[in-house]
Amino acid sequence: MFFSNCTLNHYLRYINTIYCIAETIFYTILFSTVPPEEPYFKEKAVVGKTFAITCESNGHPSPSYTIIHNDTKVVSNDKTYTIDVVQYSDAGLYKCIAENKLGNSSTIYYLSILDRLINPTTGVSTQNFLTTENSRSVNTADNKEDDGTTVAVWHIVVTLVSGFIVGILFSYIVWFSCRRWFRNKNPEAQRTEVDTTYQELDISKMNTEDNYQSLRNTRPQSNPEPKPTEADTTY
Repeated sequence: MFFSNCTLNHYLRYINTIYCIAETIFYTILFSTVPPEEPYFKEKAVVGKTFAITCESNGHPSPSYTIIHNDTKVVSNDKTYTIDVVQYSDAGLYKCIAENKLGNSSTIYYLSILDRLINPTTGVSTQNFLTTENSRSVNTADNKEDDGTTVAVWHIVVTLVSGFIVGILFSYIVWFSCRRWFRNKNPEAQRTEVDTTYQELDISKMNTEDNYQSLRNTRPQSNPEPKPTEADTTY
C-alpha cells in the first residue's frame, strides 16, 4: 500500500507494512502491535426497559471480548451484553476481559438494582435500575453509614444492659457482705423456745387429801373370815 505524505496516523491505523511516497523516495514504516488497554464499560441506565453493558478497549490487533457475570457465567463473547428484561438476579459483578495475541486486560463493574425510586418532579413511583459508577459509590457510602449507625446503637444497648446487670450483682454482693459482718459482730444469744402447752404446777395444792383417792376396797369380799366366838362366861 502506497501513501504520499505519511503521518503518524497512518502508522497507528494500518497493520501491514506501509510504503510512503515523498519526493520520489521510497521508504518503509514497520508497524508494531500493541497489547489491549484496560477496558472500560460504557452503559446507560434505562428505567424499566432493556439494559446493555458495553466494554471497549484500545489495542492492536483489535482485541476480542468476554463478559463474565459473578466470575462464574460467561454471558457474552462480544463487547456488548444486552439484558432484555432486567431482574434481581442480573445484579452483581460483571467482568470484561479484552484479549489479543499480545496479552489481555480486564476490569470489573458492579451492577446494582434498586426496587423503586420516586421521581422528584412528577412524584410517580417507577422501577429504576441504577448502573452508573456514581450510583455504586453512593450506595456503598449509604451502606457504610447505615452499618456504622447500627453498630453504634448496638454498642450503646449492650453497654447499658451490661452495666445494669453488673450493678445488680454488685449491690447484692455488698448487701450480703454487710449483713454477714453485722451478724458476726453482734451475735445474738440463742433463746430457748417456751413450750406453750406446758402448765406450771401449783405446789400449794399438792399433798392434800382432796387430791388422793382411797385405796380401800369397798366391794364385799367373797370369802369373809369368820369372827371369833366369844366364850360364854356363865358356865
